Amino acid sequence: MKVVSHSELKEIIKIAYKTKLSLFVHGTMGIGKSTVIKETAKELAKEMKREYAEWNKVRDKEKLFEHPEKYFVVADFRLSQIDPSDIKGIPMPSNGSVVWKIPKVFEWFTLENSAGIIFFDEINLSPNTIQSSVYQIIYDKEIGEKPLSDKVIIVSAGNRAEDRANIYELPAPLSNRFIHVELKIPSIEEWTEWALRNGIDNRIIAFLNFRQALLYKFDRNIKDHAFCTPRTWEFASKLIKDIDSKNLDLIETLVASSVGEATAIEFVSFLKLKESVDIDEIIKNPEKIREIDKIDMKYAVISELVGRYEKNKKLLEKMIQIANNLDPIEVRYLLLRMIKEKDEDYFKKNVIRCKGWEVVRDTLSKYLL
Repeated sequence: MKVVSHSELKEIIKIAYKTKLSLFVHGTMGIGKSTVIKETAKELAKEMKREYAEWNKVRDKEKLFEHPEKYFVVADFRLSQIDPSDIKGIPMPSNGSVVWKIPKVFEWFTLENSAGIIFFDEINLSPNTIQSSVYQIIYDKEIGEKPLSDKVIIVSAGNRAEDRANIYELPAPLSNRFIHVELKIPSIEEWTEWALRNGIDNRIIAFLNFRQALLYKFDRNIKDHAFCTPRTWEFASKLIKDIDSKNLDLIETLVASSVGEATAIEFVSFLKLKESVDIDEIIKNPEKIREIDKIDMKYAVISELVGRYEKNKKLLEKMIQIANNLDPIEVRYLLLRMIKEKDEDYFKKNVIRCKGWEVVRDTLSKYLL
């Protein structure tokens, strides 16, 4: 099976949509399978000049039925958590015979002008009775006696057998109805791009760029409930977002609850590094950053600098001057990327006016402007 990156998966989903083939995305837990599928759906909606909508988040479902041509809908089914009737519907008597009354969500996808993705998540965590209930949809693109719209495709996702996930093997005839790819664990560069766009805490971004091996760390032999994945780091970010770095005991407890105790201890030790550095003095005299020789401390300091900049955009010129004095280039680049993401329009408009910009311009402008 071909192993693909997150960006490659986006292209494959778009091609699957164009060709109307059903796609199965394999991959370990917490690496963003459903996130990529939904991000791609948003891009498809934009290309088709339709409004993106997630079925379970739309309160007024009738508006979808009134104007199906306006929407691109993703319906997310966690197959491990549903009954067969949630797919097939229920039998209803009709003139001496029986017809199946299908769920409203599938009714929408059979409308002539509907468009979107039916997403069967955790399909291989569901027992055979549930898998059997989706055969017709995947095989024949039909539900009940109604065909799906020709602008609707099926995408499924599931964990791998080695992920200790107690999966059920897909029957060969069902598996043969899909094209298959495996999503790899994101690189730190891919994850950082996503994290910057999605408001992940500065301290976590800086820490994981320093300790890249902790972006994903799952030991099958250790039965710990909390461990490191991109998903659980997102949980950690949400938990500590409004917690001051001085409240280290609380931060350690919250981070441990999502990524594990050992990692939380290491993360808090990382945050403590900047306590020995006078951040105000570095902002006042940017060349002082050269006095820091330890790479872990540099990453810790830039997380604090970004926090200061977030509260005061007038520090942009100081950030540029500090970047001029930062080595290696990976740390310099991360600082600039992080401050750019805080207010991209402001950054692009004002950075070229900053004293010292010309020093970093040649190597970084093509990425940052």
